[in-house]
Amino acid sequence: MSDDVLMDLLRRGDEAALRHIFLRYYERLCRFSYTIVQRKDLAEEAVANVFQTLWARHRILTIRKNLQTYLFIAVKNQSVDLVRFCRREPVSAIDSVGTHELPSEAPKRNSNQYEEVRREVDTLIQALPPQRRLVFRLNRFEGMRYRQIAEILGISERTVQNHMVLAMKQLAPELDRLKELIR
Repeated sequence: MSDDVLMDLLRRGDEAALRHIFLRYYERLCRFSYTIVQRKDLAEEAVANVFQTLWARHRILTIRKNLQTYLFIAVKNQSVDLVRFCRREPVSAIDSVGTHELPSEAPKRNSNQYEEVRREVDTLIQALPPQRRLVFRLNRFEGMRYRQIAEILGISERTVQNHMVLAMKQLAPELDRLKELIR
């Protein structure tokens, strides 16, 4: 079912449509939020708040862009608000959230090696500056186009492109080295 159809059903009060939207986007939105808040509990709270608002306003909600863009912008705003609210609390990193699994066809004969490479890739991505890391994750892991990323983050497409070029320049040599490990 398309997002447009789901939104039409949601506006009519269809709880199944909300559940379908939730199942389609929840994990991706949590990963996205985590890149901002750096805490699993806050990421989940931000996403839950967005879905609560979506349901509370389902009859009057006007979405100018597509649903995916709306949800990512709402989660970004909610995440930033939570960071501001929790600024006085120490932020703890959680390794398991926000990681992107390598393809399942990775060599199974040496799962320790695979896990080591996956951890190194995650570490490399985490080493990127925050905005660049966010742009990279949205493009490579969520499959978003530069225009969508620009809308979500409130930056120009050119800035998104620059972030991707710089991220790839920083990551490429290390990724080439890691590629050799899994051959």
